[in-house]
Amino acid sequence: MKKLLLFNGFGGESRLIESLLPPGWVCVSPLLPSPESSETIDDYGRRVVSELKLDVDAILGFSYGALIARACSSQLENKPLLLISCVLKPSEIPFPFPKLLAFFLFFIPSSWIKKFALIWAPFPPNEKNRFKMFLQKMEARNYKWAVIQGLRASANTKIEYHRLHGKHDKLFPNKRITEGDKIDGGHFLFVDNRQQMRKWLESKLK
Repeated sequence: MKKLLLFNGFGGESRLIESLLPPGWVCVSPLLPSPESSETIDDYGRRVVSELKLDVDAILGFSYGALIARACSSQLENKPLLLISCVLKPSEIPFPFPKLLAFFLFFIPSSWIKKFALIWAPFPPNEKNRFKMFLQKMEARNYKWAVIQGLRASANTKIEYHRLHGKHDKLFPNKRITEGDKIDGGHFLFVDNRQQMRKWLESKLK
């Protein structure tokens, strides 16, 4: 069996994604070490690969998990990298002055940031409940770290990847995403549009 290393964002259900994989593939979703507040996404990726001794055939990152997937991919050469429902550079982030915002967030208590996210959540009702359920499973300090790393996102042009985004994504609006493949659905494509997502995964995991 081939192994797909999955970084599933806000605690997404790995079984939902595994059920969409082509025959002969299984998901590997390891328990990740907690990031240090001062650790960059690239430093964290190096530590994850070093500590977990990863041996996989491809990598998939969903939502903020795509940032971790990309950081780990630079340490795991020649492995297909699939990125879903994510932002990869400042121009895709739906906030003005993202790096400045990341600086200010560093000094705000983690619990406040998580509570604001639970209230703000820019989703239709069905997706908002799903987001809240996933977010509640995540430690506040890890969520704060993920938000700050997302705001500091910058494209690494040396890493090749395949990208998929929902046309109706409210968290990371589609109009800001200028590259990759687009399909109908919101942020949680593995729930919203399982048929097209299965076809996309089959085309990338040959």
